[in-house]
Amino acid sequence: MEILLFSVCGKVEWKIQPLPTNNREETKMSKKERHPLKAMALMSAILSQLVGSVVIGIFGGRWIDKTAHTEPLFLIIGLLLGLAAGIYSMLRTVRHYFSGD
Repeated sequence: MEILLFSVCGKVEWKIQPLPTNNREETKMSKKERHPLKAMALMSAILSQLVGSVVIGIFGGRWIDKTAHTEPLFLIIGLLLGLAAGIYSMLRTVRHYFSGD
């Protein structure tokens, strides 16, 4: 929506009008393209990838900290690496989902 502000004889008026679109049907998702089970599968895949990679990074960092006696260092590094790996994996999954392959 677009909000226009204009003045007529010193009186300020507001006018709200929809933005122009070339084809409104392209912006709406058709019923054939809606797949609630596919959307649920995508969300559960994203969740498992993010949580799994972070948990593996944390436990891997804790294990290295215990063996090297450097308490919080590798825990933080493992957490950040797990988070980065999870985000990268999530982006690949979403890109694959929306490409239609």
